[in-house]
Amino acid sequence: MIRRQYTGPSFVYHVKLHDGTVLGVSTTTPRSSRWARPSR
Repeated sequence: MIRRQYTGPSFVYHVKLHDGTVLGVSTTTPRSSRWARPSR
C-alpha cells in the first residue's frame, strides 16, 4: 500500500511494508530522508 501525503508544494510517500513498518520518504529535502515507525 502506497499513499501520497501532499504537504504544500511537496509530498511525502508513505510505504507500508508487510511487517507493519511504515517508511516515509520526503521529496523536499536535498538528501533522501527516510524514517521507519511502527504502524498503529
